[in-house]
Amino acid sequence: MKKSLLLLVSDSWGRGAEIEKVEDNLYVNYLQQYLGFDEMVNLSMDAESNDRIYQKTISATIEYKDKFNLFVLVGWTSPERKLFSINRLYESGESPYPFNHIPGMI
Repeated sequence: MKKSLLLLVSDSWGRGAEIEKVEDNLYVNYLQQYLGFDEMVNLSMDAESNDRIYQKTISATIEYKDKFNLFVLVGWTSPERKLFSINRLYESGESPYPFNHIPGMI
């Protein structure tokens, strides 16, 4: 029988930004214990855009769907956060801009 997995994809609220003792107080940890999930993966990141949350959710769902009984929890963010893709190649192949840049999306 496959193990159960709780997958969270969100912004800083899902990561526990500004919470003291994050490991002890993160809501997804309580949810995992309360609902009895075997494992939990938290892909939340500070300042994440809804576009990137969507992309990460789809990618992770594809990655985990055959390995686990999967439950996906999505925490959407504010609509003004945008995903930027830099339309310029650099000799190194990487962009100097560390914000929401997805390599290969040009």
